[in-house]
Amino acid sequence: MSSISESVSQRTTLGYLEEHYGFRLEPSYATMVTVTSMANDIASIRPGCLFVPQTGQETATDPQKMPLTRADLEEAIANGAYAMVLPEPMRALLPDDPVPVLYGELQAGRLGELASHIAADPSQTLAVFAVTGTDDAMIAQDVHELAQFLHMLGNPVATVSAAESQSLERVLDLQYPLDTLAMQQVLSVCLEDGAAAVIIAMDERTLQPEAMQAVQVDVIGCDGVTAPRETQQYVAAMCRHFGCPQTGKTQVVGRTEESDMMALQSNADQDQVRSLSLTIAMAMAAGIRKNSIKSVLRVTREMH
Repeated sequence: MSSISESVSQRTTLGYLEEHYGFRLEPSYATMVTVTSMANDIASIRPGCLFVPQTGQETATDPQKMPLTRADLEEAIANGAYAMVLPEPMRALLPDDPVPVLYGELQAGRLGELASHIAADPSQTLAVFAVTGTDDAMIAQDVHELAQFLHMLGNPVATVSAAESQSLERVLDLQYPLDTLAMQQVLSVCLEDGAAAVIIAMDERTLQPEAMQAVQVDVIGCDGVTAPRETQQYVAAMCRHFGCPQTGKTQVVGRTEESDMMALQSNADQDQVRSLSLTIAMAMAAGIRKNSIKSVLRVTREMH
């Protein structure tokens, strides 16, 4: 469970949320109330927050998620929630002096849209790369290799991976696997730090199901699947699982004969060639010119 903090969010009125997400606001005159952050667990609520609870909250005495209670909602208000999103049946749990409530159900996709909006749509500005495959260790290696490669091309780079997440040179202290809100929060932090590109490990160690809802990915690289058609099918399945929208602009790539040859010619270590080849294929899919790629490979060759 996580939150989108005020430092990276945009101010949003309840009237806007009612109109754009199909909620019913009570009281109806609270349209100009403004929320400045968003949280899906009580402990993360700060003054100005929109509280969007999950189906249950983890308690200190029971690690299982328990149904929300009246006391939970009272605590959320005491912590500073300015408003809540609740399903209609939870009306009976409201305290005697409630904050404004947006009544309605949020499916995973709509929750992702809302989280992205509150976080100021960071993936619309960043160049977003995702790496997936059949082996988590290979994915972590590929994320690292691509980050190094893009950095050598002069790009400020961030990585989101259970192996290690960094925003430029700063290590990010994250709780894995990330949920939808945490994903939008970390993208906003990376953008605020000055990152131009973010590389996400699309695996179970790093992400919860649906965590990438509303994250616009430019290039998805996949290794460990034998044929191009199977790669496309595998990536489509991973995108459905993690909620990653595949648009007409999303490029899905695997290693190619050309990228393998270029990686071999770089004189890289044998155990690095596979990962470097996928990196080259992803760089070309992102529109990076071959001359620029060859320049980086030339530097790599000289370093070895």
